[in-house]
Amino acid sequence: MRRVRVFSNERRALGVCRLALAIALVFMFAAHPRSALGDADPASDVLLAQNAFFPYQPPVSRALERSMENVLGAAARAGLPLKVAVIGTREDLGAVPNFFGHPQQYAQFLDKEISFNDRPPLLVVMPAGFGVVAAGPPNALSGLRVDAQHGSYGLVRTAILAAVSLVRASGRTIATPSIPPASSPGRSPGILFALPLALIVLVGLAARRRTRHHSGARTDRSGREPAPAPLTGAQLKARRAARSRELRRRRLGVLAALVAALAVAVVADRLLLRGSAGPAVVHATAGSASRASPAEAPESRVEARLAAVQRLAAHGLPLFCGGRSKKMVALTFDDGPGPYTRLAIAKLRKHHVRATFFLVGKQIRAYPGLAPLEKPVGAIGDHTMTHPFLPALPHAEMVQEIAGDKSLIEHVVGQPVVLFRPPYEGRTPTIDSEARSLGMLEVLWNVDSADSLGANYAGIERNVLAGLRPGSIILMHENRGQTIRALLTIFAALESHHLRAVTIPELVEDDPPTLAQLRAGGRGCGTFLQTGSGS
Repeated sequence: MRRVRVFSNERRALGVCRLALAIALVFMFAAHPRSALGDADPASDVLLAQNAFFPYQPPVSRALERSMENVLGAAARAGLPLKVAVIGTREDLGAVPNFFGHPQQYAQFLDKEISFNDRPPLLVVMPAGFGVVAAGPPNALSGLRVDAQHGSYGLVRTAILAAVSLVRASGRTIATPSIPPASSPGRSPGILFALPLALIVLVGLAARRRTRHHSGARTDRSGREPAPAPLTGAQLKARRAARSRELRRRRLGVLAALVAALAVAVVADRLLLRGSAGPAVVHATAGSASRASPAEAPESRVEARLAAVQRLAAHGLPLFCGGRSKKMVALTFDDGPGPYTRLAIAKLRKHHVRATFFLVGKQIRAYPGLAPLEKPVGAIGDHTMTHPFLPALPHAEMVQEIAGDKSLIEHVVGQPVVLFRPPYEGRTPTIDSEARSLGMLEVLWNVDSADSLGANYAGIERNVLAGLRPGSIILMHENRGQTIRALLTIFAALESHHLRAVTIPELVEDDPPTLAQLRAGGRGCGTFLQTGSGS
């Protein structure tokens, strides 16, 4: 009877340990309610469903959040439905940290990300100042200074005052808000992690003490110890061995719970507080489906692809699509690099999708350091130095536009450029001949997303999905927020259609068009969805 009771207490103690570990996990995720939000730009995802985005670290008190929410509610009732993003550090910007210190540029970025049929008034507050879109007179905040000395509290307090100023500057009435005094942050991840760990330690110690109590000497009702039954030497040795095994098992159980909770806390600290370094890159195999790897190919494969491109370029005809015999499509992005480049790369890397980027020379110089980042996730092509309509230029300027951009890309990226796309689809026999003389394949498209013509994310998705066929080359632009927003739906459609997104060189090597298809132009693609010369 005594041993049954001991085992029952041990099971109860282990159950409580498991419960404590579960509580630790709940507290851990409660400490970071916003960390799961956002694919790459957290504020844009939060503002689609809420009216305010607050800094991650240090977190503000719940009382201050309520004060902001009350002010925004009053502003909406007064006729100014503001959305506010308070950005304290680069980490608050996710995959677009280059906007930190540029509040007005970031406000315009957010405006494109969260605007659909309507355009909500928008306020951005950073330590560097304010960004305002459609929220009142430009000078409405000229007399207000950002309080960056008091961290997240000072920034949110400034945002509350700025929201009130914008409402009043637009001729509306709003009461003076009640702002709580500065206090300790509402949620302290370190404390929330430490409490469950301490709970597990205490439970383990209590279980050990209680088990010792029940397995020790027992007394009868008179307080005297009952006479134990005589045991042989072998029985005593067996009992000691069993007790030793139980103690080791119990200690290992508590230790395992501690290690597990500590490991979860450390991993959460690295991934949720500091931001993950990005998804792992895997190597593609010949039979992989829509999740093609963004890893760079071995040198031998690169040379084989360059040779395939040059063989096709020797015909002197533009490429509109692949051979349509394999389940491959080519996503192409024009006019980069730019403010959305990091975001586009982050999405491509996360979903293991490859693409081709046609870069403009003036953009490479305006955004130094970005062009090399595109090399690991795809191929890079020439899109001229300044994006002019080439047929309208004198011959010497046309040559310089094409050759100059090719030379610049090769210098910056460190690899040969064998792809060329003329801006606005502007071609002449002379332009075609110049591209061929430089060893480049002229690449057009058979599916136009119409993003450069003003399509919103839903229209872009509709246009691209309508042309998702084997061999399709899809035209998009990396510097348009609505395009970046449409990517997740496009990636999901690729997977559901069992299509693999590849670069132009990969498409040409693995599924080249026939000479008859090349001569037929866009008509040789089966699917030819053109909405205009939007390159």
